[in-house]
Amino acid sequence: MFLPALISVISSIAFVWMACWRLNRRFEQISGKSTLKSEKLPILHRQTAVVVILGFLLGSLGLVSWEVTRGHEMDLGSPYLIGPGLVWLLLLVLVAATTGYRNRTRIFEENWSLGTYLNFLIRQAMGSHGFWLIALVFPPLFMRLGLAGQLLGLPALALMLCWSFYFPKWYCWWLNCRPLDELGIHARAFRKILDRSRFREIRVAISEPDHGQSVNADALPSLNEPTIVLSSAVLEKINMQESAAIFAHELAKLEVLKESGLKRLQLVEVSMLVAGFIGLPLAQALSGPTESWTIWLWNFLPIAVFLLKTRNTQNHALFARVRGLELLGDQETYARALGKVYTRSWSLDWPNGAGVRRRRNAFRVEQVEALSQQVQT
Repeated sequence: MFLPALISVISSIAFVWMACWRLNRRFEQISGKSTLKSEKLPILHRQTAVVVILGFLLGSLGLVSWEVTRGHEMDLGSPYLIGPGLVWLLLLVLVAATTGYRNRTRIFEENWSLGTYLNFLIRQAMGSHGFWLIALVFPPLFMRLGLAGQLLGLPALALMLCWSFYFPKWYCWWLNCRPLDELGIHARAFRKILDRSRFREIRVAISEPDHGQSVNADALPSLNEPTIVLSSAVLEKINMQESAAIFAHELAKLEVLKESGLKRLQLVEVSMLVAGFIGLPLAQALSGPTESWTIWLWNFLPIAVFLLKTRNTQNHALFARVRGLELLGDQETYARALGKVYTRSWSLDWPNGAGVRRRRNAFRVEQVEALSQQVQT
């Protein structure tokens, strides 16, 4: 009876592998012009996402069908719901990433091995979304373990609270980040920008993926230690003025977030963890075997909190761009730096690509419109 489930899993993995392999082969056949590649790369990413979702649905339907054929009634608390499903989805994402390894190394001029590349992707995913994945999967698991789960839930809750309060440090730990050299030329340039902001001190960490050359930057808001994480390519592959522009943009993301809003989100996050690691076992003890509604409710709670935090950040995106321009004071450099980072086209003969020029002009239009609105108000 195990054979149908195995066939379902292998079929979905094979589907994702073959479909993504064909997409990447077709991408390789595109004209050798780097500008055309920069235009088609986002399309390739969207097509890959569609393939992964289809493979996920194929495998999930197969597993559910196997469970039904065994005579097990599927309830709302089935282990094939959102929590374990996300683990299955991440596995398919890794399969898709494996097929895109060759294109990535060629486009971004990287020379890391496949194993190193996948290891970095896993660590990056855990640093960015591992907190939410664990919060989603483990409370229902502890709930099913009965008394043992209740005993394990308390230390797990303490660990998750620590992760919540010190998220930037955990993120840097997953990515093996190092602190920025305070005596370097970049630190001096960043200090000038920092002096114009409302922050007196801020942590700047450098992510150094082994042989990876992707230009990336992340602003990690926190009530304890707000942090800006820059990939080493930000310091090495683009000039210092553009690196300073990226730093100004990430600093602006932190500056536009109000402390009161961060406190409310932190309170919501803590309440979510307490509800999951203490509330779920308590609900099981009170309701007995009728536990489907509690697991079903929990499947959506971490996702809702995650979307709430993401929406809070996106609502301030335009104002962050405007504030970043104010901190830097150089519109041309600011637009050029953002175009390089957000199109990932720094190694694609920038700025000759039409798509990159459109993105740069869009940044300028947004900045002018937002500044005009500020003047009017």
